[in-house]
Amino acid sequence: MRMADFFLGSRQFFGLLAPGLLWLAIAVLVLSPRSLEEFVSSLGVGEAAILVAISFVLGTALETLSFRTAVFVSARLSRAAVSRELHDTDLLPLDVPQTLFSQARSRAMTEYPNASYLASISDREFAQFCKQFLLEKTRYLAKRVSEYEAEINLLAMFPVPLVLFAIAWPVDTLIGSRPISWSTVGGPLLIVPTAVLALAYALISRLHPLRREETEQWLKMFLWIHAVGAEREDTGSST
Repeated sequence: MRMADFFLGSRQFFGLLAPGLLWLAIAVLVLSPRSLEEFVSSLGVGEAAILVAISFVLGTALETLSFRTAVFVSARLSRAAVSRELHDTDLLPLDVPQTLFSQARSRAMTEYPNASYLASISDREFAQFCKQFLLEKTRYLAKRVSEYEAEINLLAMFPVPLVLFAIAWPVDTLIGSRPISWSTVGGPLLIVPTAVLALAYALISRLHPLRREETEQWLKMFLWIHAVGAEREDTGSST
């Protein structure tokens, strides 16, 4: 076990903890009689640490919901679609060029003639095969795959809680028992939710194009690594 195993990586922080904090803020806005500002200011160090742990659990529990919702909405915004195979958690973008799949699948069947199952598996399963190959091939390729995953997590995990926060915060302010002054809160009530919704839209509109690009890169890197290997074999045989 390494020391790094005891610390949060970028995927855990941006994909679970930070969205979990947003989910927790929404819960406070909906369930607590106090304002979010009052709730946060009243916390001690121990209570804050407990709430951070709860946020991580919330982010983990709601990860699938956030991801799938963001993926489907982003695909709709891009006028595209994703796979809906049984037990499918990958939600493969369906607008990846079929010629690219055909080239990569033909290459794989040539390189691995004993793996006859490659001819019958779905595009989603074949894309995952290519991804796993890259993860196991070299550190550089594994790093490229991980970089895509980290950025996709950032884009996918925030839109849903951001939208709900943009709704919950002004509603809590307007219907709460605390007296409000429009001269004080009127501006923030308009500016903050609008800015939060704009951020959510910016993230979710980028999600599907990036996921399509990620899948294309899996296939292209799979083709590239075998093309390089073939060139080296040809060079070696000619010398």
